[in-house]
Amino acid sequence: MKPEVYILKHGSFEELGNSQLEGAFGLHVTTGLVVYEKNEEKKCMIIEPGMVCDFEEHVEKIKELGFELEKDLSHVLCTHMHQDHIQALGKYPNNTHVFHFGSSSLLGTPEYGAKLYEEGHIEISEIQYEKINNAHTHKDTIYIIDSENEGKLAFVGDLVFATFDVLSKDMQYKVDKDASVDQRRRYDKFKNWFESNTDITGFYLGHGNRKVSREEVKEYFSEYTL
Repeated sequence: MKPEVYILKHGSFEELGNSQLEGAFGLHVTTGLVVYEKNEEKKCMIIEPGMVCDFEEHVEKIKELGFELEKDLSHVLCTHMHQDHIQALGKYPNNTHVFHFGSSSLLGTPEYGAKLYEEGHIEISEIQYEKINNAHTHKDTIYIIDSENEGKLAFVGDLVFATFDVLSKDMQYKVDKDASVDQRRRYDKFKNWFESNTDITGFYLGHGNRKVSREEVKEYFSEYTL
């Protein structure tokens, strides 16, 4: 049976009107739960732990789906290591494997990268990853899930922040320029990856408020020109 994907929280990008810092934003990331079966045992993985303020909400939704963190969570998958995406990492059990950019280690151990995943998938063949160098960050990871309930989809992190109805094109350009290692390279590398993976039908963006179709991603490329 293929894995199933559930969204624990959709992302957002909200301007803080009462902030003393002009242009300050409140950030929430898109956090997913992947339920998979291996050796006749059901387990789950978190994609993007997000902010500490969202942790309890995530836990409640995981319980509603019939899972417990200590017993059932095998991995936390991170697209990149910016604070808004990983702040809650330390809230997860120490026996959880943290995965990023092709390697993982137990959360409770200091040695990072203890296990390498050179085959391009994590635990089962339907949960894949691809590494993108020096784009939004120096090490970005895209997670591709061939799921039972949502088809083939990808969690792309901040390789695309959001659609323009969530964050305007002008503001997205500014945030991209400030936050990305190389704005032009992020755009080009993600575009090349997107055009090479034509079988993926749905995309979850780092701060998006919904699943995005291929057509919407194409619109993003046509409107967001550098």
